[in-house]
Amino acid sequence: MLQITFLGIYAQSTKTPTKQETMDWIAGKLKQYMRLPKNRTFISYSNGIFVYDRRRYTCDNRLAESSRNTIDLNKVSDYTICRNKPSQELDYYTYGCAESQIIGQNLIYTASTNYITGKSKNGYTNVIRIAGEDDVPCDPDDWVKDKEYTLFNFDLESGLLTRMQKALKALIIYNTVKGDEPY
Repeated sequence: MLQITFLGIYAQSTKTPTKQETMDWIAGKLKQYMRLPKNRTFISYSNGIFVYDRRRYTCDNRLAESSRNTIDLNKVSDYTICRNKPSQELDYYTYGCAESQIIGQNLIYTASTNYITGKSKNGYTNVIRIAGEDDVPCDPDDWVKDKEYTLFNFDLESGLLTRMQKALKALIIYNTVKGDEPY
């Protein structure tokens, strides 16, 4: 039987990738395109759960914060994909296609320790930025060296965002319909 490639996954010509195959492909790309690899370390991936550690440093390169982050791809419910770079007028808090995001209720769980204040905190976030401008200079008045708003660094010019969009559309359908074959 003829095989075709869909999202980089081999599938039979009449079969779309399963939910597990779709999550595996997305997780593989998240691992491959993790931003600032010296500050982030991939830990594990299994059944839609993607885990990584992050370290943040002060302007004088002292460890300021560390965290363990868990992304649950089973909770993906929406996305925005932007194909243009933001204009000079847009800041990091302005939407309008300045960033590409994956969205879901309690999508990412973070347990962090701040080594400057000595405090720990845990909590959920509903949005993961996967592409966008993120070059923020070090501000000595702000203890963090890198703002690191964008977790993953997908090239805005490549066809990767188009493939990611297709995978996210399929995953959203899988996450909203019971069973593994919603088509």
